This record gives sequence, C-alpha cells and structure tokens, in this order.
Amino acid sequence: MEVTSVVGRIHRGGFGIIDKVTCDDGNTYARKTFDPRNRDSFSEEGLNSLKKRFIREVSVQRELPDNLFIPIVFANLSAENPWFLMPIADAVFTDEIIACRKHGRNPDGLGDILNALEHLHNLGYVHRDLKPPNVLKHKGNWKLADLGLITPKESMTTTVTHTGDRAGSEFYCAPEQLKDFKNVTKHADIYSFGAILHDIFNGATRVPYTKLSASGEVGLVIEKCTELNISRRFSDVNLLRSTLLSILSKESIPKPKSEDTLEWIVKLDFQETWEPALLEKLYFYLKKNPEENDQIFFQITNENFKQFFKGDEEYWKSISLLYLSWIGSSVFDFNYCDVLINRLWFIYKQSDDLELKAEIALKAGRLGATHNRWYVMEHVVKMCSPNIDSNLATRISIEIKIGGEGIKKYFLRCVAGINRTKVSYHPKINEALEEE
Repeated sequence: MEVTSVVGRIHRGGFGIIDKVTCDDGNTYARKTFDPRNRDSFSEEGLNSLKKRFIREVSVQRELPDNLFIPIVFANLSAENPWFLMPIADAVFTDEIIACRKHGRNPDGLGDILNALEHLHNLGYVHRDLKPPNVLKHKGNWKLADLGLITPKESMTTTVTHTGDRAGSEFYCAPEQLKDFKNVTKHADIYSFGAILHDIFNGATRVPYTKLSASGEVGLVIEKCTELNISRRFSDVNLLRSTLLSILSKESIPKPKSEDTLEWIVKLDFQETWEPALLEKLYFYLKKNPEENDQIFFQITNENFKQFFKGDEEYWKSISLLYLSWIGSSVFDFNYCDVLINRLWFIYKQSDDLELKAEIALKAGRLGATHNRWYVMEHVVKMCSPNIDSNLATRISIEIKIGGEGIKKYFLRCVAGINRTKVSYHPKINEALEEE
C-alpha cells in the first residue's frame, strides 16, 4: 500500500510522529513514523535501539485482538524510518473524561480499558505508558494504542530497554518506574489506571508518583490502585474490575426501602459463615420479594457465593438459580456485564451440577448477545468449548433445541462477535445450532 498524500499532523510523540494520510486504496489512515524527538542527540547505537523498539511495537500490536487494541492496517518496517498505518480513531479518552466531568456522569470505556490490560498481563506484558491519549475509540469500543513502551521479551531486554530508562508520562507513571523502568510489573499499569480514575473522579492537579484519592467509594479504589507499596495494590485486573464496576453500577440502583433488605445487605458484607438455616431464610426472602432482588443481587460477590457453597450446597444452588433468573430478566449497563460474567464463571467452575452449569451457559449466551459484550462472549465459548464434559454438552444442546431460534441466535452471535465460528463450541452444541 502506498501513501498518496499527507492530510495533516495528528500528534508528535517522543519516538514518532502521527500524520493523517490518504492511501492508494482511497481510504484515510493514521500513519505513525519512526522519528525520535531530538534525534541528533542520539548515538547511532541509541537510534538503532529505538528503531528496534518501534519495530517491536508493530510486531506485538499486529498479534493482539482488534476488539481490544487499535489494529495495524499496513506496515513498512524495512524503510529507513519505519512506519505503519492504523484506522483513524473516532475519539480519544481525554475527551471522554472532559465530557463525563462536564455532564456529571460516569465515563464510558473503563471496562474496555481493563479488559485490554488484562489481556496484556495474561500474555506476560506490561504496557508501561497507560494514559488517556493512548486510549482510542474505534468501532464502538475503547482500545489501547501506542505499545512502544511495552515490556520486551527477555531476549531483547539489554538491547531495547535499559535499567534506568525513565520513559512514559510522569503524571501516570508508577513510582517504581523511576527506579527501575525495565523491570516493572503489571502493578505499574494498575497504578496508571488509578491515575486515570483520579482524572475522572477528582480532577485536581496532582504531584506525580504519589498515592491518589477522591471522595466516595471510588476514592478507596483509587487509593488501592496507587498504593506506593505494590504489594498493597490490587493483585490483578480481575479484582480491580469487579470492585470498581460494581461500585459504579450500584450508583444507579435505588436505595432499598425495606429494613429487611438492608439487614440482608449488611449480612452479605459482614457475615462470615452461612449456616443452612440462614441460607434458607435468604432464599425464601428472595423468592417472596422479587422486587428487592436488584438491591440484594447487586451486593452479592464471589466470596458470598463461596460461603454459600460451604454452608449448604442445595441452598447455594437454589440461590444461584434465582440469581440466574434475575440476570435473564434484567438489562445492565455494558461495564456491569463484565462483572456479572465473572460471577457466572465463578459459579460455573465451582459447580458439578449439570442443570446449573447448563443454565449458566444459557444465561451467559443471552447476556453476551443482547449486550454485545465481547468479554462475555469469550466466556460463553469457554463454557461450551470442545473440552467440556460430554454430558454437559448434551444438556446444553438439549436446552438450545428446546429454546428454539432465539437461543440459537444468542450462541451464534457470541461466536460471531469475537470473530470465531461454531466449531469453537463442543460438537454436540454445534450440531444443535445447525438443526433446523
């Protein structure tokens, strides 16, 4: 592909420039070209090292899913100044922060950012330069971009990133990046995410490399993200996601009017053991007062389900089925869908009960398809993969057949939404989806 004209400059970064260009295919793209700031101050060896980092950025980004990361459309890495093409972003997260503060609403996209970070961390990478300008909106999703500072493979460490490097943006960098930029862990990205939350929920000017906060429950999350001692930060993105998105979603739920409901919510927070008699009371309260289910189910955590299971497996299953029924009859904001699927996945892994596991798969399929959340869809595929128990696959396939075309569409939408096909499911489930 050839560039036919340069429309204008989009951004000038530390290691490259981004221009808006038109190409011979008739489309317009963002072209990032290797061009370090203060180029003349680098030795030839230093320039070659930076060029390797730039080429590596492209190589990594090409391999990452384009529902989480800005895709590479084309690249010329053999040029004297290597370059690559990306789609033009629809928005930058900096603008989303300004808009949400202006209108007094929670921002869109926090779940998307966390999902992309988790994917990187699962691959053993650390972004090391997470900040609002590096989060772009494309095709309806917020995606990470600018992977030039991503942690290198061990074989490239000495040639690309040197101990003592202090790259990145100081207002978003974790304090440990000052001391040993090369060897930072995923906790550095968690600190940077906390700094973004500070932009959103506090907005005050801050001193770099310090512990941050804000008012309300979100302030506690920010504090946990930006602890100076990394062992006191969130241990992983999954825990951070569940905590943050649960808090933000609860803000839209009316406060319970019933004193009995308030008592149950307090028990969910502080009750350490759940005896069968107590679980029985909770089950029948939920059963008889469905109008209170929102308030109670929004408070339930994986730890609660774990304690229910220890208390009595039968009541744990009964409460879990009520929880599934609530999910199946409700509509949620996109971010909270990611919390819900983690709850469902936790119960799914905890259970050996075919009825419960099949019902979880069905409700997860509906949730992913109706809310169009790729993160949910990926879990649906895991719940129905070729590796699951044959009896479970049979049970799910029967439920799909009984459910008719509506249920089939949910499962087909889930694989299509993450660019997969029906063969990603167990053969028995695939067969059920093909039946007329």
